[in-house]
Amino acid sequence: MSSRHLPTNRTPRAQDASGADVYFERTQIGIYAKVAAIDAATRVEVTVMGPASANPRTLEQAALRKLNARLRRDR
Repeated sequence: MSSRHLPTNRTPRAQDASGADVYFERTQIGIYAKVAAIDAATRVEVTVMGPASANPRTLEQAALRKLNARLRRDR
C-alpha cells in the first residue's frame, strides 16, 4: 500500500509562550494530515496528526499547545 505525499506548506503564523516565531508545516498523507510546529528560536519540533478534512487551524492550535508543553518541560 503506497501513500501519496502532497506538497508541504510552511508559514510563520503564531508565537510560542516565549514570544518566538513558530512555523507550521502541513503534510497530507492519504486521508490524514500531519502538522508540525517548529519553534524558530530553539528549533524544537513537535507533530500532531488528524483527519485531512479537519480545519487546518484546529490542527495548528493543537500543535502549538503541544509545542508549548514541550518547551515548558525542557526548561
